[in-house]
Amino acid sequence: MLHCSTHSIAASRLLALLLLTPAASACAGLNAPTLLGPGSTNAPGPELGAQTIYLRWQAVPGAGGYSVFLRDLRTKEVRRFSVAWDATDLELTLASGDAYRWNMAAMAGTNLGAFSETRYFHIRLEPDRPVVTEVSPSPVPAIDTPQVFTVYGLNFMHGSEVILRQKDSGETFRNRKQIYRDYRFLSIRPDFTSVPGHWSVEVINPGGLSSGEFPFAVVSPDQIPAWRWWRGAAPWAWAALLAFCTAAWFWWWTARRRLPRAVAATRHQTQREERARFVRDLHDRASADIAYLAQLADETSLESSAFPPTVRERARELAAAARDAETAIGDLLWAADPASEHLPQLAAHLRAQLRERLKPHGIEPDFSAWPAPIPDLAVSAAVVGQVMHLCHEVLNNVVKHARATKLATGLAVDDTSLTLAFRDNGQGLQPRSQPAGGRGLANMRARVQRLGGSVQIKSAPGQGTEVTIRLPLEHDGIQ
Repeated sequence: MLHCSTHSIAASRLLALLLLTPAASACAGLNAPTLLGPGSTNAPGPELGAQTIYLRWQAVPGAGGYSVFLRDLRTKEVRRFSVAWDATDLELTLASGDAYRWNMAAMAGTNLGAFSETRYFHIRLEPDRPVVTEVSPSPVPAIDTPQVFTVYGLNFMHGSEVILRQKDSGETFRNRKQIYRDYRFLSIRPDFTSVPGHWSVEVINPGGLSSGEFPFAVVSPDQIPAWRWWRGAAPWAWAALLAFCTAAWFWWWTARRRLPRAVAATRHQTQREERARFVRDLHDRASADIAYLAQLADETSLESSAFPPTVRERARELAAAARDAETAIGDLLWAADPASEHLPQLAAHLRAQLRERLKPHGIEPDFSAWPAPIPDLAVSAAVVGQVMHLCHEVLNNVVKHARATKLATGLAVDDTSLTLAFRDNGQGLQPRSQPAGGRGLANMRARVQRLGGSVQIKSAPGQGTEVTIRLPLEHDGIQ
């Protein structure tokens, strides 16, 4: 195994040497190709808007073919392409958000001529298309008053537009004011009137990316079962329980080894469904109202120019506190959702939260995860909740105190632990506050230590702050 690994490393270094050495030549008489694009000789090079690109060059007289070398600067992977003698371009589809460099050489047989110059470019990171998965309530009661209507899905961005359509009449209702928004759900307060019918909702992100129309029904209130429907269905529930117990006994009698896992899986699924219902009820009853309060606070702070300075300052503080409460309850709802108990979903949520919290303050987020891709491990709800709380605490410190322009965040996972690392380029901690690190950092240390983890804080005035949090990772081994 060690022998094979050594040869693999040597081969990778050889390819890198070929890419980095434009003057490497093994075939006299073949000139270096002249590159026409894309890219520039200085890193990082221009940003390209399309993932499908064409590498172009001028033909070299006497060439029997070409070798094109492309290096992904993020993964360090080097790819080599062999091209026919009469070709002057190469079509490639590359990953969005990645940076690349490339060069090439003409060939005579298996020999390479002089290498061209090296050019750099990167592919623009395109926003993900929004996706609508369900709406709540479903079906919608036909009542002639505004009601909270929530759209669930993925990739909802700031500035997105929610469009409602009455399919029976063909009416379209645009620019609905949002009272709550996360990258996984949106809430508005429409009036569907008292007329039942067929409706659809569409979410359009900035840039024109659309989710497409998602259909739903508006029905008379008397068609929606009362919330205490389960009391009338209790005999059926007992019958179902009796049938399940009988089947479980028979299964245990025929296959004892398989029964514990089947029962555990059934119990786990029931708990997940109950938690999902609780999250949805809590969101519809509480978070939408808190978001509406935050919106009113923002509007009050903007309209308070005629008030005395102390009143204007209190209005701004109220708006900030309402937004903090809105963010906190959004994180709690997400952590309580059973879908959050997987590492890839946790990493995606952290990436979205960084962009959501930092961009409005002019702070550039940089998120990386290791290993790539993140293993699909199901982790405990306690770990998810603590990670979200700690991340919220760090972001608050960066936004309010660091005076930073960039925050680099890393998530690393191994068999026994989960590590979060934050590094900003702000003003750093003052020497007198270094031992305690502030009340928020002291609380963070205490919380992590109760979980059996550790916190390391490195900082110096003018050199930014680095916070590394290590938590024991408990998971069920499911991948």
